[in-house]
Amino acid sequence: MSALAEGADQLVAEVALDLGLALKAVLPMPRVSYESDFATAASLHHFNHLCSAATELIELPLVAGHTTATISEQGEARTLQYNALGEHLCTRSDVLLALWDGKRSQKPAGTAWVVRMRRQSGNGPTYQVVCSRNQVDGAFTSTPRRAQAFWLYG
Repeated sequence: MSALAEGADQLVAEVALDLGLALKAVLPMPRVSYESDFATAASLHHFNHLCSAATELIELPLVAGHTTATISEQGEARTLQYNALGEHLCTRSDVLLALWDGKRSQKPAGTAWVVRMRRQSGNGPTYQVVCSRNQVDGAFTSTPRRAQAFWLYG
């Protein structure tokens, strides 16, 4: 299962397809709304390619009380959709794969939030591969170190 977001989601989806595994795409909102998250025509094209390669495409329903208009801009309503995606992945995956720098964050619906929720829920293990982010604060901390991989449990 993958949300097919730019970066690690798409990388893992490509590797899964290269290995002959079935890909289930789980989108946090209707596809037409989600497409606005892709910054370039090339990234949108890659997203559409992966959607067409998926054996199943699930568009999560809108959170109660919200409409396509309320999730059209970044903000609380859109974040709730990403929270629903995190909950879906945490409760419906046997193993959660996290390509993550390991940095704690209070940012809702990000990788740190999903890993924390998975561990607190006790729904199963998470396998973390430590990798940096391509952004200003993306540098590694002293521990864990780049390319380490390990199991995380509740």
